[in-house]
Amino acid sequence: MHSLNTFLSFVMSPAGIVLLTVAIMLGVVVWRSLAVQAEQRILSEKLDEALRNQAQQLEAQNQTMSRLAGHISKLGDMITEHGATFDTMREDILRLTDDVRGEVGTSKAIEMARKGASADAIMKATKLSAGDVDAIVRFHGK
Repeated sequence: MHSLNTFLSFVMSPAGIVLLTVAIMLGVVVWRSLAVQAEQRILSEKLDEALRNQAQQLEAQNQTMSRLAGHISKLGDMITEHGATFDTMREDILRLTDDVRGEVGTSKAIEMARKGASADAIMKATKLSAGDVDAIVRFHGK
């Protein structure tokens, strides 16, 4: 019992109270430190998971962008191809228009020559060359 009394008197002494307070504070600090480490570990795992998800999303976006770039390239090729086709069609239309104008002009010139119009009047009305009008007047004029 003597040792229990000695222990109790030490604990009740100012030095014992300080030592007991320090021990309790040290225990609280260690306990809180362990709790903070556990929280950090949980947050670290959540952060790792978020980073993995972010990396997967970026990879999916990169694949989508790559496919889009391929489609855009194909569209560009198609536009170039259609542009060449349109240019060819425009040239054909211009050539046909010139042919039709020439035929209309020639028909009008023949009609005018048959009615006795002068070469100058026919050239002004049809925009045909002087050589073409002279030939028409010679063959179809009065």
